[in-house]
Amino acid sequence: MSKTSPLDHRDEAKEPNAIWDVIAWWEKRRLAYGLLLGAAQVYACVTGWNYLSFYYTYTEALVQSTLYHLVAQALYSAGWAAEVGLRYYVRRINFGRGPRVLLWLLGLLFSLGLTFLLYGTLARL
Repeated sequence: MSKTSPLDHRDEAKEPNAIWDVIAWWEKRRLAYGLLLGAAQVYACVTGWNYLSFYYTYTEALVQSTLYHLVAQALYSAGWAAEVGLRYYVRRINFGRGPRVLLWLLGLLFSLGLTFLLYGTLARL
């Protein structure tokens, strides 16, 4: 009994929702995610700078914002990793593209909400 790896190459003509198609779909949207999250960080820092400047220097705020953004980008991969896992272990369900868009939007909204919550909370300490 041999088990195939979820990352084995598959003919996309035979299986239109192959693993690599899933990863490519998510990665094509990574730049939009990063730009929207970065814009939210800049907005939150600028609007809350009167409060943040009491606790952080400009350099500290920039370093922490950069680290936050890098962690968010790393966690972005959880979206496609979860879908790859679901497709591998639950093969009988045809997910289509609808849940991908919903997961992407929910993840984006969660990230933006967390950004404003963290910067808003830090700004009012």
